[in-house]
Amino acid sequence: MTEAVLASPLLTPASASDISTLSELIDTLPKDPPAKFALLTSRDDTEYPTEDTNLMAARELQTTTNKRAEQAAGYAGGMCSIHLWETEVCGFDRKTERYARLLLRDNGGAIIAQPNNGLHGGKGTRIDQTWEVTSQLPYVLLIDGNGSHNNVQFRYGAHSWMSNTGGKKGQRGNPYCIQGGWDPRERAWNCAAYTKLERHKQMDCYFPC
Repeated sequence: MTEAVLASPLLTPASASDISTLSELIDTLPKDPPAKFALLTSRDDTEYPTEDTNLMAARELQTTTNKRAEQAAGYAGGMCSIHLWETEVCGFDRKTERYARLLLRDNGGAIIAQPNNGLHGGKGTRIDQTWEVTSQLPYVLLIDGNGSHNNVQFRYGAHSWMSNTGGKKGQRGNPYCIQGGWDPRERAWNCAAYTKLERHKQMDCYFPC
């Protein structure tokens, strides 16, 4: 009597060839995953790391992403700087007018805002009311000459400071200013009823951007 034998498909010549090809393909695959981490994107487009994410690598990615965003926006982030020329004018009616000209630079020293400094006979923009300075920065820089004790007040994003906010050049993280004195000096300043006088001051201010 002849017995029927079921041959396994894996033992046929064609299947053996397929197995050899499959083994070659497996050998070519990388032994470790190519990516150090993976990111998931939420509905609000905020990226969050998965459970097996290398957090150090994630921070490196975020830093790189921020730098690329800054470059795309046209400025180098870090500590931006303002060089400001301030002019105070005493009119015939003893009312004081305040003006300012400025250069705004990014962390790399590139000029990212140079408003029309030729206004009002070269004195610049009136800062008796808030001056909104736009640039490549994501927020508007606000400048107000009505700060306490005759100081200029600045605001950028969450940062607010005065022209007399002290600091050491090169410090990071907090805004500050380094300003010179008035020319003519305060004791020589006399707002007379029949004379229109001017005095000038310069300052350099630094803030996180």
